Amino acid sequence: MSAQRRTLILPADHPVEDDFVEVGSLARREVDRMVVAYNFDLRTNELVTTQVPNPNSGREHLFKAYRLKGDPTEEVTLCENATVQAELPVNGNEDDEDSE
Repeated sequence: MSAQRRTLILPADHPVEDDFVEVGSLARREVDRMVVAYNFDLRTNELVTTQVPNPNSGREHLFKAYRLKGDPTEEVTLCENATVQAELPVNGNEDDEDSE
């Protein structure tokens, strides 16, 4: 697992110095719709988003992940959105139990 590691992620064509070792290639595809505004109703605590079609929908962006020489070199990968959401605590902050 690469959590808690220093990792530099840059566009794939960005030059890097010799002190860095490539530890992964990442791709991100732009979504069909994007959020352009939020509207929050203080009376109901309701948050509504306004979305519009993304003119760059489907466009892929390529990145490379790097670590400094001497750091662990396990591969860096992206997790699926559903996997990340399933691992989130229910209240959004598991360290906040005593703050009520």
